[in-house]
Amino acid sequence: MQGTVRQEYAGYAASEHRQPVAALRQQWQQAHPDWQIEKAEAVADDLTRPVALTVAARLPGAEAPAATLYVRPAAQLGLPANPFRHPDRLYPVDMASTQRLEYMVELTLPEGYTAAELPAATSLALPNEGGRFVFSVSQPTAQTLAITSRLHLAKTHYSAEEYHALRELYARALAKMTEPIVVQRQ
Repeated sequence: MQGTVRQEYAGYAASEHRQPVAALRQQWQQAHPDWQIEKAEAVADDLTRPVALTVAARLPGAEAPAATLYVRPAAQLGLPANPFRHPDRLYPVDMASTQRLEYMVELTLPEGYTAAELPAATSLALPNEGGRFVFSVSQPTAQTLAITSRLHLAKTHYSAEEYHALRELYARALAKMTEPIVVQRQ
């Protein structure tokens, strides 16, 4: 797998990523040790704009081409772990700001391959407009796939009673994002 990855960090997330490009490149490489970085660029000096890191990288594969590929683009790019690990919670969840995690991937299939199976589209919501997860995979052309995933936690305060639903939404979102796209040689 090879391509260009563009990551943007806005709001509070941008503050911890306002670093020189060498430091951002090193962080990305540590988070993705199997990838080989060919080029990295960053825009992090304008405080009014999000931090943008663009990395041209490649993930080496097998020596010989396989007849069937199981591609998990979001998992290959390093999904964050579920921050809601404990099954129960007695206290509210307080966050500094609302959270939004978006993945938009355009995947070009190798020559001679076709998408045999795509994950089903999903839309999940928390009660009381507390958050939402939307996932879809479309095929704009025979050789390209468009993967869109949006997880939005719309509140900064969740009561202990809302914790289970919040934890479940996050777990289902991560599980959905790791479902494989089955690609087969024609």
